Parts: sequence; structure tokens; C-alpha cells
Amino acid sequence: ASVSSNTSGKTDSQSTALQEVVVTGIRFSVRQSLALKRASTNNVEVMTAEDVGKLPAQNVADVLQTMPGVNTQSSVAGEGGFAINDRVSLLGTPPILTQVTVDGHYVSSGDWFIEDQYQTVGRSVSFDLFPATMISRVTAYQSQDPKLLSGGVAGTVDIQTPEPFHFKKGFSGFVNAGVNYWDMPNKANPQGTVQLSWRNDEFGVLAQVFYQKQSIRRDGQEMLGYAPVPAATAAAWQAANSSLPNAAGAMYPTLLGQALFEQTQENTGGLLDFQFKPSDTLSFNLTAFYSHLLASNYNDNFLMWGSKFISPTYVPTSLTVQNGTLVAGTWPTQAGAPPSIVYDQIMRPDAAAQSSFINLDGKWDPTSDLTIGGQLGFTYGEGKTPSQPAFEYYGGNGVSYQLHGLNSLATVQFPGTATNNPAGYGVSWAWNDILHSIDKEAYGKLDATLRVDDGAFEALKMGVRFAHHQHNTMWPQDQGL
Repeated sequence: ASVSSNTSGKTDSQSTALQEVVVTGIRFSVRQSLALKRASTNNVEVMTAEDVGKLPAQNVADVLQTMPGVNTQSSVAGEGGFAINDRVSLLGTPPILTQVTVDGHYVSSGDWFIEDQYQTVGRSVSFDLFPATMISRVTAYQSQDPKLLSGGVAGTVDIQTPEPFHFKKGFSGFVNAGVNYWDMPNKANPQGTVQLSWRNDEFGVLAQVFYQKQSIRRDGQEMLGYAPVPAATAAAWQAANSSLPNAAGAMYPTLLGQALFEQTQENTGGLLDFQFKPSDTLSFNLTAFYSHLLASNYNDNFLMWGSKFISPTYVPTSLTVQNGTLVAGTWPTQAGAPPSIVYDQIMRPDAAAQSSFINLDGKWDPTSDLTIGGQLGFTYGEGKTPSQPAFEYYGGNGVSYQLHGLNSLATVQFPGTATNNPAGYGVSWAWNDILHSIDKEAYGKLDATLRVDDGAFEALKMGVRFAHHQHNTMWPQDQGL
């Protein structure tokens, strides 16, 4: 909008003319998202960078959780379901059925948790590695489309990164800085992003660097499995104590533990983008991305060892069976009793993950009705467990437990155990794991779109794509002592 202003009390020669006033608000971002959804023939949800700026989002998954039909899970596999959002799924399906792409191409990533490195995670990626500031636009495709990469059974999430031509001519940039406070570990951690860009009519360059730190603590109670009481064991108990109910087949907790998990996550990386537009019909875009997550952690678990003391020769003094579950029981302290406690200590110093890619996009419009596009790139991800020393101790004599349903913690007592007496424990197992997983893909594609605008037919699209994908898991050391 062009506006002229005549200041009160001044002549026209003294007045100051405002050449141009540009006002940008959040309504434009809403209109842009709605326009993209209307233009799509698929069931999609779209969020732009302007929308992201209004959210306290740390990574891309935090952004996606605000979209209808998109579910996020924190530490989705064996980590325990806590901390920040880590995996994304569509329409209530598992994350392994969701394809994740960046600028339309596959992106490799790694996992810091050792079990995630060798278990099946499908085409899902760890969003711990992707900060929210790398988003220009994110689109969640909740239906199939031939133009999308295969592998997304439930759908595809595509992250569009910022480009120099998205910004005004000359220099521009932003600084995003903040502090996160974590109440469980009682620590405040910094995070920040710096982005600079420059462009003219033909060439542009954009650079972004980011740093994020999280201090994570989890105090939890873990139920690590159930098993049925053998019929012979239940019969032996009743023979020794006729007042006990018949517990044959009742499910009991095999391991019931009080867990403490502590971790420090530091994510560093950056994005670099070069754009070249030699003519109105020809353009190229070269993008490079790198993200490294250092996630050293420690896990401590003091567990009731149910599978050890459920024995026909170790008779309880009381049992409570409800709905096929052994919800309570007491086993007395006595000489020769099996251990009732197992204590685990697991350390993962320097556990890490990384994701990177380099991608070249090209676009050519030889005619007003024909567009030819191409893409060539390579992506590389790693998950690293340089060392996982672990120790398992056993001990205890006698136990009493009571389950209190799904919404309350179970209570466990060890009356014959001096928890501060190391002489009451022995080492049952000690081991160390070293694991390194690599995920990589080289790819290339060529697409063409011919606009026909003939009745029900709008355009003819065709394309071809090649990819060579490798996923390797290496166990250089796996020793039990």
C-alpha cells in the first residue's frame, strides 16, 4: 500500500512522504495454508513457517501434533514414552507406516537408543534431529498419491525447507534464542537458531545454524511383563496352606520396578541452500543439511523379581486373585528363599544419532504448458552406541506387593532386605554392548508435467525414479560375563 502523510502544522514542502508501507500478519499464513489445501486433490494438512512461529515447538514433531489426524509419540520404542516428541504417525497407525520426506526426497536418520537401532522402524525417522526452525512448510498427506515416494502405507509427511528466494532481495535474517526449564532435573537449557540469507534476481544463498539442549529425567514405575502361575505351583501352595485361593493360571508381574532415567541431549547442526535462476524458465536449488544429537544417558531400575520367587517350594502367607490376576501376595522371610530383587544399572555414555543429506533440484519450463523437473541426491544417517556397560545384581529375602489398578502406583515391600547393605547382593550378570547402525540412500528422479486443460483432464504427469537404499547394523562387540 502507498500512503502519503501531511504532518499537522507543516507546509506541503515540509511534509514527509511515505513511499510504501507493507503490513504482514498471521492472516496471510492462514490464507496460504487454506489455498494449498484447496489446490490439492488429496486429503492433506498444511502448516507454514508463520504458523510454526506462533507455537512453542522444539522440533518438527511438535508442529505436526497440532494437525488433525496426526499423532505424535515421545520416545516411541524402548526408551519408555517420555521426553519430547520423537515419532509421527497418521490416522492412528504405527509410525513405521508413515513415510517422512524432506523437499520431496527420502531422509536417513539414526537413533540414539540401542534397541531402536536394530529393531524395525520402517520409513519413520527420529524427529529429535529436526528442529522446528528448518521448516518453510510441512504437509501431511493422509491419502495416497502416485507422485509421492513409496513406503508410506498410512501417508507421507513432507518437510519443505526455507529457500533464499522465499525472502526479499538483499540481506535478511533472524535470530531465535530461548531457554527451556525442565522441572524434574531442575535445569535450564539454552537453545537458539541463527539464519542469514541474501539474494538478487538470479542467485541466492541461505545459511542456518542451530543448537538445542535438553536435560531429561524420568521417575517411573515399570511393569515389564506378566506370566501365569503354573498349576503345579498353585496346587503346592494350597497343599501347604489351605487358606490360600487357587491361583492356577492367574497372571502375576514377572518384573515390577522403580526406574530412574537421566539424559542430556545436545543437538547441533545447520542448513545451507544455494539457488540459481539464470532465466525465467530455468532454476536450480542445491541444499545441504546436517544434524548431530549427543544423547548420553543413565538408567537405574530396582525391580521386584516375580519370576524368581513364584516357586512351588516358596509358599506365600497370603494371596489375592481378581479377574484372573494375582493382584497381591506376601512371601515371608525365610532361610533358603529365592532372591526377590534384581537391580539393573545401564549406562550409555556418548550415545548419539545423526542425519544429513545433500540434494540438487532442477526445474525447466521449455513451453508455457510443459514443466520438466529433476532431483539428485544422497542422504546418510547413523545411530551410535559406543559403549553400553550394564550390571545386574540380585538379592532380597521375602516380598509383599499390592497392585492398585492402572491409575495408581503399585506398592512393594522387602521386609527381610537391608537395601543399604552391599553384602546382601551379588552380581548375576554384567555385559557391554557396542552397536553402530548406518542408513543411507542415493537417489535420482526425472518428472514431467504437461498441462492440457481439456474438460475433466487438467494435466498429464509422468516420472521415473531410481534409489539405492542400504541399512546396516553392526555389532563389533556383544559380550556377556
